Amino acid sequence: MADEFDDRPRRRPPDDEDRPARRRFGDEDDRPPPRKKSNTGVVIGILVGVFVLCCGGLGVGGYFLVQGAKKVVEEAQTAMAGAMEAEQSRVNLSQIGTAIHKHHDTTMAYPNNSYAPDGKPLLSWPVHVLPYLGQDRLYKQFKLDEPWDSENNKPLLSQMPAIYASPEARKKAGDGKTFYRGFSAPRGMFEKPSRPGAPAPKLKVVDVVDGTANTILVIDAGEAVEWTRPDDLDFSAGKPRPALGGAYPNFPYVMVLMVDGTVKEMNRTVPDETLRLLIDRMDDTPIPPGWDQ
Repeated sequence: MADEFDDRPRRRPPDDEDRPARRRFGDEDDRPPPRKKSNTGVVIGILVGVFVLCCGGLGVGGYFLVQGAKKVVEEAQTAMAGAMEAEQSRVNLSQIGTAIHKHHDTTMAYPNNSYAPDGKPLLSWPVHVLPYLGQDRLYKQFKLDEPWDSENNKPLLSQMPAIYASPEARKKAGDGKTFYRGFSAPRGMFEKPSRPGAPAPKLKVVDVVDGTANTILVIDAGEAVEWTRPDDLDFSAGKPRPALGGAYPNFPYVMVLMVDGTVKEMNRTVPDETLRLLIDRMDDTPIPPGWDQ
């Protein structure tokens, strides 16, 4: 046979150890595995949705939280403004008290409103205190025998001294008006004439039978009046209780100038009977405790 006499060298099959191993199912592969489809976008979407929902809920709650905090801040600011206004009133009333005492020392009587012979009101006690406030020049411009709203006297409303109202009180009261008023009821410190044509009482310190520390001289009223107008408060029996502390309505106390010159903080809720006792200079009745701070 031809094959038997073929003397060409035959190729020897390679040994098994030289033959590359065939990959079998399950064998590890150095090549990176095929990339799977990522779910990251879905997860992020879910997280964003949860975040929005949570933030939305927090936003509603946060809105009310902010509104509540804003209200608290506004209330605190209002209270602070009231306290500052009350303190300014304390300073003003103290200076007014000093001027009234100078008036008493000079004339031997406390100032009062003035009245014409026919009983018509003329000028207020704040006008008659002017010389003792260093306001002689302004005082001399008044015609003392004419009413507060006469042709000569009415233009002087615009010259109200700063001591009769702070800038903030002026905004509430109006130009030329003051909250500082006394009590004109019988046995009050600015008692009216007993009958038309009679002079206004000129009270002395000895007429304050209940004691100067127990009797109100001037108070921060709730309603302001023209500072030159003789119009004080009347809280005698049968009269309605007057509003008080109009310059600082949210402050729990009302500033009162006592006859002895001290300024005290009177509780707004003081009982009517106690307030009347404080007004009356000669009721000979002890003042119940707790009316002031």
